[in-house]
Amino acid sequence: MAGQVPVVAFYAIKWLPQAPRRAAQVLAVQVGAALAAVAPVYVLGW
Repeated sequence: MAGQVPVVAFYAIKWLPQAPRRAAQVLAVQVGAALAAVAPVYVLGW
């Protein structure tokens, strides 16, 4: 997951100014996926 941060940041910098609505939707999906990956660790207490 940590390796995705620079890629997502690059995407945000490149596409938010050009297509803000679509880029925000894609970034929201990325945030949701990150939360879904972290949630089991939090819930199970590992």
